[in-house]
Amino acid sequence: MKNNHQVSSHFIIGMGRSGTTLLLSMLNSVETNVCVPEIPIALYLYNSHRNRREFNVNDVRQILSLRTKLKYIRNVNVKDSYFVDNVINCKNYKDFIQVASLSTSDNSKKIQLIENIIDKNPIYTFYTDALSSIFPEPKFLIMTRNPFGYVNSCIESIDPGKKARSAEFYSLAYDIYAKEIEKIQKKYFNRSLVVQYEDLVENPESTMKNICNFLSIDFKLEMLEFYKKTFNLDHKKEGLNDSQKTRIQFKYQALSKPVNTSRIESWKNKLSKKQINIISSITSNEAKKFGYDISYHQKNYSINYLKSVLYIQIYFMFARKFYHLPIWLREIFRVKV
Repeated sequence: MKNNHQVSSHFIIGMGRSGTTLLLSMLNSVETNVCVPEIPIALYLYNSHRNRREFNVNDVRQILSLRTKLKYIRNVNVKDSYFVDNVINCKNYKDFIQVASLSTSDNSKKIQLIENIIDKNPIYTFYTDALSSIFPEPKFLIMTRNPFGYVNSCIESIDPGKKARSAEFYSLAYDIYAKEIEKIQKKYFNRSLVVQYEDLVENPESTMKNICNFLSIDFKLEMLEFYKKTFNLDHKKEGLNDSQKTRIQFKYQALSKPVNTSRIESWKNKLSKKQINIISSITSNEAKKFGYDISYHQKNYSINYLKSVLYIQIYFMFARKFYHLPIWLREIFRVKV
């Protein structure tokens, strides 16, 4: 990159609906960090560009078009000219992706002061090997959550236009994520840190200090005052329908307030006894490995359970291969599911 600007890249992965956006916003509050809000820049051109040594304006256009396609993202204010001017200096795919990531920053931050890019995307949980092949020694912050809170949040937070799934489906998804996280911990034990959602909201200062120590960055009190940073809350709304705008408001309204513990046990008043038993029967073994005391219930091999098993296997088969698919096919899959 221009002026030999050296930047480290790290990733927030793990289960969605487990505080990944909260953690991203807290880290993004510091002027030396740029946090990428689920714009899949790092792997978007991985297959076609990972061995490239030269980049041009056409490569820039692909990333810029990606930014405009995705909804619910930060309102990007960095001028496109920054990206265009710097991309010709990139000598490898890592440089190219870092320039692209820096172009998602709010313009109140001085790019020359940025030391860390922290990219948040739950699907990257299945691509730690690919990410490790791009970046030197990336670190992985892995978010987990009590399975009852995870399933309840998934049920409550369906994106507009997407179909709500059953407690069986989300519980099976939890189980798959948990097993993948175990593999990451074993393979990248010195570059991975599991962070429980409950710890982040109950003990934000001590948890953030631990995270900062892991990332080798300085802890700043601004991280606990993330809700005061307007660039954490300023999202694109142009061209969205009413349901999509409602989704944005629901997703980000909590970020306009200090961290609170109200969501930790909200599932107790939302989930039915049947749903709780289903979640327990599917997730108890894996949840206990993360320190969650979940009573075991015998699995009920109902038609709905068997259908969910089939669908979840197909879903995650595509999820694991998603960034190895042609871009046109990815677009169809992303819209449909």
